[in-house]
Amino acid sequence: MRTPLKYLKLGIPGVLTIVLVLLISIRFYSYIFLVLFGLLGSIGGILFEKLERRFQLEKFSRSPIFEHATTKRQILILNVLFFTCYGASFFSLSQGLYTKPIIYYLFITLSAIFVAIEVFQVKNYRMGLFNLLKLWLLAINVFLSNQIIYPLGVTSIDGVANVMSRDRISVIEILETGHIPQGHLYAHYPLHFILVAIGSSITSIDPMVSYPFLIGLVLASCILCIFVIGKTFVNLHFGLFAALIYSFMDYFSYFASHGHQMSYALPYVIMSFMIILLFLYRGVMKTSTKIVLFILYIGLIFTHHLTSMYFLFVIFSIVLWKNVYSLISNEKQKVKQKIFFLILLYLTPMFAKFTYSGLIGEFARTLEIFYQSFFIENTHSLPTLYDTLPLEILFLNTFGSGIAIMLAMFGFFFALNKYSFFGSIISTVSIVILIVIAIGIFMPGHLIMPQRLFVLLQISGLVFISAFGILYLSRMRFTKIIVLVLLGLYVFFSIASTISGPETSLFRGHQVGYVRTYITYNEKLAISWFDSHIGGHIEGVKPIYSSIFSNHTVSRIPFNHKNEVDIERIPKGTFILLNELDFISGFNPERPSSARFSGFKFTFPDREKILAQLITNSNNIYTSRIIHIYLI
Repeated sequence: MRTPLKYLKLGIPGVLTIVLVLLISIRFYSYIFLVLFGLLGSIGGILFEKLERRFQLEKFSRSPIFEHATTKRQILILNVLFFTCYGASFFSLSQGLYTKPIIYYLFITLSAIFVAIEVFQVKNYRMGLFNLLKLWLLAINVFLSNQIIYPLGVTSIDGVANVMSRDRISVIEILETGHIPQGHLYAHYPLHFILVAIGSSITSIDPMVSYPFLIGLVLASCILCIFVIGKTFVNLHFGLFAALIYSFMDYFSYFASHGHQMSYALPYVIMSFMIILLFLYRGVMKTSTKIVLFILYIGLIFTHHLTSMYFLFVIFSIVLWKNVYSLISNEKQKVKQKIFFLILLYLTPMFAKFTYSGLIGEFARTLEIFYQSFFIENTHSLPTLYDTLPLEILFLNTFGSGIAIMLAMFGFFFALNKYSFFGSIISTVSIVILIVIAIGIFMPGHLIMPQRLFVLLQISGLVFISAFGILYLSRMRFTKIIVLVLLGLYVFFSIASTISGPETSLFRGHQVGYVRTYITYNEKLAISWFDSHIGGHIEGVKPIYSSIFSNHTVSRIPFNHKNEVDIERIPKGTFILLNELDFISGFNPERPSSARFSGFKFTFPDREKILAQLITNSNNIYTSRIIHIYLI
């Protein structure tokens, strides 16, 4: 058994090298650093294993990881430092204009490091729960701090439509009409619209605020599920480190902080996954638990079609693992039968719902696209807009995920060495999802979306395998320091990336634009002034982008090939609304026909030139902190 295992370990760096070369050759640059970190982690795992044998490190145990006992004073100092930095992070949010200053990210990073240091020294369950509480507070901060910067609400692109759309199902439509509008795909998946409408109605909170706030709070609280899984299958330290990783995952943080139909499906995924794993651990499940699991299944199915389909890959992974595990163990047939019962419990309502909503046809089209992509030449997908970004921008924005993947490779080697029951389950789930992600990268279409599948990989695989990597690397004093440094880098670069939140990222550069999904008080004041003094339909533009208003019609500001306002194309008597925020996010977002996965192209003119041009050719009739209105 050892010889095949040895070849498997040596083969992983080779496979990752081939994948890296392939991605570079076809110019899929947005993925290369993730693969590169995986390659570094696999090489590091092999070298660390040799180091471990040389120094004959102690076996993994459930005892505290630090050799020396800590005093109450040391714990008190760590807690004082944590709460000082945690409180200062909120204060720092007031220092920026509709963004997060670098000091905010530094305070959050320091807070996470102080928790990690204390987790290394946890001796009992009570200390563990207190640190879990601090990690929950950090998750609350990361997921909901956007609502402090944008008090009128900030959500995703789909979130804006889900809340405010007038031509399809939305929270506003449900609140105003009292029923679910038909004629749209999401009318078949209305659960999260109904929940937000109920919450907004009870609390009298604007849906644009309650939509991201509610799910941010719920997903932050799901940290308990991650902790329970980790503690049950491994130990207290593992559960806490998994909870720490969970609080800062970049792709997941975006969905937890911005509100999206997939965001509302993720709690069902996390809780269902926990129940299934606990069943695998215990071998029995009470009838009441089966009922709860079925309710979670129904909640997932009626919330989001794509996420419910992606959860099939998790279930398939578990079935695959169970069959392999049954071949090499003396497992009772009854346990295997119960697994298939739980699978059937999910598949029956899911396919019934897909058939009723008309999505079954999408499966046939997806299979056709798959065949064309992999068996017919020149039909695979093309590089995306993200692949055209400078390499330094791609590196900075994927560095956080790269650290997690590198830790996960160490954890994967640990699971292989120990033949871990839990590690084998999580590794199987991760490998299956990675294969589907690879298919989605090369296959045209929008049914299999790699970015959203990566969210599923983070919460069902990376979060746990990375925690394995942390414990594996923490066996020597000097490697504990390395782990703390890696965790600090992971936290900082994950939450400061454009992936986690483009509107507040430190790493946008001057070429990464984003579609603004928030409205500010300055914009509301400009709307009020325009309506009362000029009149028009400016109130229909939310959030407000720089636009021109003529004869009660709204259109984009035209730019010429020099990225200057094309004044000749604007009739006399036209009003120009210029939003300073557009110089940051980009003007006139457009999605080219070849772009996939929410890729948008933006215009980035020079601010000083545009202002000088408008001052010369028009009259400035309104100015606020970020809004200017000109009359041509």
